[in-house]
Amino acid sequence: MLEYGAAKSYAILRRKDERVILHFDYDCFYASVFEAENPALKSLPLAVQQKQIIVTCNYEARRRGLHKLQLITEARRICPEAVIVLGEDLTRFRDASKLLYTLLRTLSSSERAEKLGFDEVWLDVTSLIDENLTLLNKNDLANSFFQLSLTDPTLGFPFDATVYAGSVFPKDNDSSLADLAPSEQTLQMRLLLGSHLANYLRLQLEEQHGYTSTVGISTTKLVSKLVGNLNKPKGQTTLIPPYEQDEQHESNITRFLDTHDIGKIPSIGFKLAQRLREFVLNRPATFDAGLVYGGTKENVTVGQVRQLPGLSADLLAKVLAGPGTPHDVGVKVLGLLNGIDPTEVSQARTVPRQISIEDSYLRLDTMKELMEQLQSLSARLVERMRIDLTETLDSSTNEAVSTGEKWKWLAHPPTLRLTTRPRAPLNEDGTRQRSFKRISRSAPTPSFIFSQTGLVEVLAERLVKEALLPLFKKLHERSGWNLSLLNVAVTGMVDEGKGGPGRDIGSMFRAAEGSKKELDQQDPFNACPPDEDDLEPEYEEALEQQEFSTWEEQEEDTEEMEYRSVPNPSMLQEDQSTESPEDISASLEVSSRASTPEVIPPKKIVTTPKNNNNDAGEEPVLPIEKYIALGCFSFIDPSIQECDISDLQSEWHEFRNFLPEVNDVTVPYKALVTLWRAFWIRIFSSVAKGDPHKRVWRIWLLPDDIARTLVDRNGQTMRKALNHVLELINVAPQLWEGFTMTANVAYDRGMTSEDSSLFYIFNTLPSPTPDPHAPRERYSRIAMEELLESTLPVRGLSATLYPYQRRSAAAMLQKETAPKLELDPRLELRVAANGQEFFYGARDLTFLKEPRMYDTVQGGILAETMGLGKTLMSIALILATKDHWPKAPPIYTGNRVPTRSHVASLMQMAAATISRHSIPWRKVLDDHHEQTGEELTSCIKIMEDQVPIYEIPPIPIRSNRSSTFATPPEQIRLCKATIIVVPRNLVLQWQLELEKHVEAGVLKVLVMENTKTMLPTAAELATYDVILISRPRFEAEAKSRLDDLYESPLKQLHFLRIIIDEGHSFASTNTNAAVVADRLVRAERRWIMSGTPARDLMGVEVDMEALIHEGEPEDARAFRQEALEQRKSFNVYQESQSGAVKAFGMLACRFLKAQPWAISSHGDFQEAAKWDDYIYRHETYQTKTFTGFTKTLRRTLESLVVKTQPDDVERDIGLPPLHHKVVRLKPCFYDKLTANLFVLLFMSNAITSERSDQDYLFHQKSAAHLQRLIANLRQSGFSWTGFKEDAITATFGVIERYFHDPGHSCVKRDRKLMLKTAKACELALESPGWRALARTEEMGLFVDHWPEKALYVCAFEGCTNPMLVGITEVNECQKYINNNLGEDNPADPADPAEGLKEAREAAHIAIEQAKAEELEAINRRAPKKASGEKATEMLKSGVPASSFYNDTLGDKRLTAAGATTAPRKSPKKKVVLKIQQDSTEIPGTPDTSLIEEKPKSKRKPRQRLSNGETTNLELPADSPLAKTSLLGTTSAKYSYLISRILKLQEAEKILIFYNGDHIAWYLSQALDLFAIKHLIYASKLAGAARSKYIVLFETDDSHRVLLMDVGQAAHGLNVSSASRVFFVNPVFNPATEAQAIKRAHRIGQTKPVYVETLLLQGTIEEAMLERSRTMTRMEHAKASKSLTDDYGMATIIKDARCLEISKEELLPDNQMARLETPQQIFGRKRTNHEQTGLEKELFGGTQVGKSEADDVEEPVIGSKRKKRKAVSVNDDDGNGNGDMITVSRPKRSRNASGRKAKARSGATTPTVSSAPTIQADAISASTTTVPQTTSSTTPQSDHEQPPSTASLASLHTNDFTSIFGGTVP
Repeated sequence: MLEYGAAKSYAILRRKDERVILHFDYDCFYASVFEAENPALKSLPLAVQQKQIIVTCNYEARRRGLHKLQLITEARRICPEAVIVLGEDLTRFRDASKLLYTLLRTLSSSERAEKLGFDEVWLDVTSLIDENLTLLNKNDLANSFFQLSLTDPTLGFPFDATVYAGSVFPKDNDSSLADLAPSEQTLQMRLLLGSHLANYLRLQLEEQHGYTSTVGISTTKLVSKLVGNLNKPKGQTTLIPPYEQDEQHESNITRFLDTHDIGKIPSIGFKLAQRLREFVLNRPATFDAGLVYGGTKENVTVGQVRQLPGLSADLLAKVLAGPGTPHDVGVKVLGLLNGIDPTEVSQARTVPRQISIEDSYLRLDTMKELMEQLQSLSARLVERMRIDLTETLDSSTNEAVSTGEKWKWLAHPPTLRLTTRPRAPLNEDGTRQRSFKRISRSAPTPSFIFSQTGLVEVLAERLVKEALLPLFKKLHERSGWNLSLLNVAVTGMVDEGKGGPGRDIGSMFRAAEGSKKELDQQDPFNACPPDEDDLEPEYEEALEQQEFSTWEEQEEDTEEMEYRSVPNPSMLQEDQSTESPEDISASLEVSSRASTPEVIPPKKIVTTPKNNNNDAGEEPVLPIEKYIALGCFSFIDPSIQECDISDLQSEWHEFRNFLPEVNDVTVPYKALVTLWRAFWIRIFSSVAKGDPHKRVWRIWLLPDDIARTLVDRNGQTMRKALNHVLELINVAPQLWEGFTMTANVAYDRGMTSEDSSLFYIFNTLPSPTPDPHAPRERYSRIAMEELLESTLPVRGLSATLYPYQRRSAAAMLQKETAPKLELDPRLELRVAANGQEFFYGARDLTFLKEPRMYDTVQGGILAETMGLGKTLMSIALILATKDHWPKAPPIYTGNRVPTRSHVASLMQMAAATISRHSIPWRKVLDDHHEQTGEELTSCIKIMEDQVPIYEIPPIPIRSNRSSTFATPPEQIRLCKATIIVVPRNLVLQWQLELEKHVEAGVLKVLVMENTKTMLPTAAELATYDVILISRPRFEAEAKSRLDDLYESPLKQLHFLRIIIDEGHSFASTNTNAAVVADRLVRAERRWIMSGTPARDLMGVEVDMEALIHEGEPEDARAFRQEALEQRKSFNVYQESQSGAVKAFGMLACRFLKAQPWAISSHGDFQEAAKWDDYIYRHETYQTKTFTGFTKTLRRTLESLVVKTQPDDVERDIGLPPLHHKVVRLKPCFYDKLTANLFVLLFMSNAITSERSDQDYLFHQKSAAHLQRLIANLRQSGFSWTGFKEDAITATFGVIERYFHDPGHSCVKRDRKLMLKTAKACELALESPGWRALARTEEMGLFVDHWPEKALYVCAFEGCTNPMLVGITEVNECQKYINNNLGEDNPADPADPAEGLKEAREAAHIAIEQAKAEELEAINRRAPKKASGEKATEMLKSGVPASSFYNDTLGDKRLTAAGATTAPRKSPKKKVVLKIQQDSTEIPGTPDTSLIEEKPKSKRKPRQRLSNGETTNLELPADSPLAKTSLLGTTSAKYSYLISRILKLQEAEKILIFYNGDHIAWYLSQALDLFAIKHLIYASKLAGAARSKYIVLFETDDSHRVLLMDVGQAAHGLNVSSASRVFFVNPVFNPATEAQAIKRAHRIGQTKPVYVETLLLQGTIEEAMLERSRTMTRMEHAKASKSLTDDYGMATIIKDARCLEISKEELLPDNQMARLETPQQIFGRKRTNHEQTGLEKELFGGTQVGKSEADDVEEPVIGSKRKKRKAVSVNDDDGNGNGDMITVSRPKRSRNASGRKAKARSGATTPTVSSAPTIQADAISASTTTVPQTTSSTTPQSDHEQPPSTASLASLHTNDFTSIFGGTVP
């Protein structure tokens, strides 16, 4: 390992031999492009012309004497038959370069792919090589396989891993693998793999596009580029180990480089090479007049330089010193000479970093010519920008439609640059020195250049006049210029939406407005001329780059046409150098004698203190105690005389008038001089103690807060010098005392690091410890005592607070009333070398003698864990500070006392004083009344008349402003109210909490929920104690900023407090709520209330709940600590991806207004950048390294966050135990069919797409389709009937056609698996039950002893033994029979099933007719789609379109059931569904002649039961219906849940989390069947109804089950009444699962909580759950958007296999998932529950099924007449009119093929009403509540009624195949 130090730099260069880098150089690239277009040119001598020279030629032309950079005339003379083509238009070359670059990136899977010009590419293939290295079989290396994809093992190529591919260097290598060191052996194998990969890529370039290339393989960019040149053309070379030199082996790196001329080394340019040649030769090198670039006849090799005696970085720095040379030039050159190049291969980019257009001229010295050339270059620049920086928009996309634009910009370059190269003046002898010096000027890019409508020529002309000419005049202020080059460029490109390092040149110029400094960018050196074979026109830019510019800077995309003439050697003059090589050599010989000190007078400061008593010319000297002891430098000083040692060791002498020069590499002499001359430091000197040959310099630093008027503390130059001093200074206390025999102690320039994650810091914040004496005001201390003392109840609070709740509420009050001064979080306390303390700011290199303090905020973040009572704490705080007033801001009051126009009474003056000092007078008077009984009415009245206000003065009028209208002063009224902003679904919950915990009449509360309700006036608002406002209503106040006619009353008040519940969303600055809180609401105290104040940031105890699967751990504290330790380490990727840290910063800045983060003005985004600057540790000045968090983050969070540690909570309260287990169920026959069909789709897609291109689901462009399919896969664990018979048949057809294709490349293993899977899935098509379920999309029930007469009408076709029927059909039949049992005069009481068969047949017919009419109406009103997706169409290979359909059916069913927000209003015109009289169209239908309309029945309704009364609809004793029972279902999870619910629901409430609307629908049907009241908390539930649903479930004991979408299981929901929790399908995100569990396991829970996660054994979901448990937090964060972003999850899906189905399972009796106990269907006991007030508000004034609304007539069959009750639901519009909702079940009329279903096919159909209906999808009339679903839209006229939206929602998705992914019209 080679490592060494250098002067002024302790950077250690190391070889990065762990990399594998390939360098591709396309052979004769320009010529190859023409040959690719016309292959006939390959055999002809071909040359490419630019201007009057040959820029390149193919090898046939070279064989005949042509070469690069040859004049055209000479070329035609030498080879008349040569084909010369014009290559000045670089478009074809650029396009070909992009094509080859994309191919290399794709084949190598490399994200690090860097271009250099058009024809060179570096690839860093390290990760791919490392992966394949682990796959090698050491026992069979000759038959290895190189895997090109890390995710697809079939992509790759075979190779022999025993030999290198291509050539190697050295050819005579005699070192065997065994002779090498272990590290070199590994390197050898990695390079061997790299050689085979390079060979494969070269062949692909040639086979696919016809281009040959030369490749170099090594571990650095430098060596890989050079070594490739050994075997040109069409070859490759690997530089093989050993790379390190030892006693036995020579380094092949140095052996290779030593033979190269020093000028051939990249990054060592022409001037540096010349200096090295002169130093080695001890004279100037001889030029060769025949070389275009001014080369030399005398080569000096790398070996000659490297083997110089005493070669070091110091020596090279001396030799190469010159204007503009980097300070570390010696280190870099020494590294290059030894083959060390640490530069990385850049990340692949979609846009270039810059685009520049240039041209060169023999003479350009007139303004007319200049304008013409600028116009030409500008036009080409605009054209290039439109080509390279734009993307064509699809005309059908939303973006194209909305903007009307044809393309969009991929990047907007912020900077425009003009560069010129002036020609040097003539010498006296008439010759002219050739100059490589360029000068440039930059300006912001004008916006008009991005116009899409402007003509290129017009834009170019405007660009010249408005931008380029002003820049040119700044570059050449004087006349007489003569230019040899013009360059116009746009720079600083950053991919849109990605951010990056681009500069805002506009802001830079604005900051420097008025400055007279020149912005010249000069290139002092020019790079070396490349090899003749490498020389291309684009190298001109590289030749004139500044030396040691990064490879990325050389990559810039430059278009140029340069006239290259042959220079005279005498014209190439070197720049003036301060030292000759002889002088340098002489100075190196002087080592033992002291040099004469250089006298450097200190620079006089311009600013002198006023009233200075010093003598004229003397500089003021501050006491040394005012300075900071920074540290010391020690070095050998030969000038020390032996006789003076004893005296000098005891004294410290200060340098006042001169500073002697020091040549020691450890002393940053120039930086010290700079600081010393500017009076930033003072330097004292003494001879070292214990080492008389060394001298010690003490450095005293002037703090930034001392003598600011005397010393200028601004300027980056000084800070950079200080940074350089800090880099090398020694801060050891022993050295400060003069002792040099001590270890070096470096100064830590970064902030002190805390190597912990945000999660760990958040969960280790200390619990609140409020100080009751902290508040300075008496009444705040009294309130604090009320909160803390358990013997003193909080006045007005009816609840008893736990001790931790008291402490947290008191801590909140302390933060509000006793803000304290805290050290600026950007600073930290440090101890100097002499033991004194100072304060240091690492980011700005700030040194302070005194601390800089800020007030803490009056508020913060209440981040108590979910379920610990944050709401109650807030209520207690409000009650404790009731009647407290905010204080007017001092800036508007100061010490001013208002004057009166008359003399006031003593009482009036006292009242004014009380009001001015914000004394809670009402609290004082109430206490007086309680103690004495005296009410003091007159005092109360005068205080109520005293309105506390303050005045904001008007903005002063300025003469330079266009508006001179004076604005009146703004009157602001103080208000004692607390604003509470809550999500809309929590409004009602907050109301109930206030009612439950606050005594009646104590608080005056205003509730604002409706967005259309206006806020009261400011005066009325000021009378309330609490203003509870929903977030949508709060956001509506944003219109006050946009509407001149409306001013929000919130602006006129200064509130006591604002609390944002679930306020983590306020971290976003672009929401209306954040805008209102920030700009409209003035509040003295501000609080965010959230248990998860940032994304995925929660208490560790909540995070644990997702990890507990088998009961609670024995030691919860140890388990928590272990969980904390697992997530302790800092990971910059995870922290940046989560956005949690940034969210805290935005909350602190925007809402809480915490200093110093809120210092910046509003409207910019500097706060976030500033936050990142100080929260993260950055190792060096002005760079961002993000190596960890600083203590700043913890200190900031401690000042803002109130959170109690779990240990402290457990000491005060114990929650009931939590038991969590995974229930593994055996899948039934139908579960296995569903699982196998998903496997079929994934496998058929992988095989038939051959795992390539966009047809492959796992291709990056197929992500949307893949996610839809995986979402369906995750729901299928419960049930999935989305597969259609013809779609599966179509998939089989795709597979069959693929295997019959003779060109397929399927391997034997895949073919075998595919055939096995297809055979297993054929069972689905052979199963009549599966086919029926697929047609109807029903949940199948297995029923025993069904009424014989209706058996074949209701059962699925071919599924009668045992009977398989849809659950909807069972529900309808149950209602029919129960209705007959309740008749007063039944026609045949002995047979309640009489007429059932006819009723169901008629219903089937009626619904078919209804659907036909609705479809006809749709066809009339809605335009047909031009094209659509058929269910059998293959959107992806082997995957039909129907497989991607979302859960639209479940969504429509829930919409119809009222569980969503879709507003509807039934048409008022009654529509009677006509029944087709001719039954011949539907075979098997009954005779419809019996169907007739009959008058309304006069039969008495059934007698109502009183509340809580039960009834048993008794069946006759001998009725066969009593035996009808439910045996099982077609879903194992469905059967298990039914059994568990029936067993548990009487004693416990149940919470069921689902992840698909169809799951909720099926469960709701089962609950209806067994008369169990329930609620569905769906994702699309109206916001106003959400909180009411939760409250109803919590307060109404009759509702036993709550079905909740797992995506809604967060944000403060309290469902503590439920003690049984079920997850229908596994949740793979631990945070989501933990938050869901916390809905029930929280304060208020009195029972043990049992959580069950249902899982099917042996399925994909089981493997995915196991994988999710082993995933790290980073992996979970990466997979948060898509599970397949995790490699393990994606592999599980790709490798899924079919489940085996045994022969026994093919028997009908064995296909069901049996219930634990068969359940009776007919005549079940039912209980009547009287509706509560909330239930009436939600679902209407009467019970569902017991409406007083008019009966709705239905078709009458035979002598039986059937009547249905309609439900009257109150409307939202306040008109008192209810909408009619008929409880019925929608049924699809068509099967998968689009044909009408047969009446006897088993398709269940709803009962049809003649009234217009909103379908409620078979909600039980006696058990399920239906929410109101009304609309505020105006109904259409009676003459043109649209079809019922809800009835259309009942239709099958496949009936609307033309509307893919949309909603039903």
